[in-house]
Amino acid sequence: MKHFIYKTTHKNGKYYIGRHSTTDIDDGYLGSGRWVSQIKDKSTLSREILEYADTEQSLILLEEKYLTDHHGKPECMNMSNKGTGWATGGANPMNNPDTKEKMSGENHWLSKNPERKEDFRK
Repeated sequence: MKHFIYKTTHKNGKYYIGRHSTTDIDDGYLGSGRWVSQIKDKSTLSREILEYADTEQSLILLEEKYLTDHHGKPECMNMSNKGTGWATGGANPMNNPDTKEKMSGENHWLSKNPERKEDFRK
């Protein structure tokens, strides 16, 4: 099994950092985070391997190091600065002001919900 930290980058410069363990380095995995998942045209994404780890435990620690360095940068689309992520028990990223700001943009899928518009709610 090979363990590595990867960076998936969109052609617009925004990126996602994650960890992956696989027997096939060329398995096409780009990430399972919300940002990666909502991009319909995956051909606009590229993945680069940033660093390898010997064990899954060292991989988790390595991911946390990378997320600490990158989370909060405008082009970093990770919703949490924790390596375990929200889905596996990390803190709810919606309590983070950076996450709320990223998700409030007019091009984000949540902004298309009419209930989020003040005039609709009135």
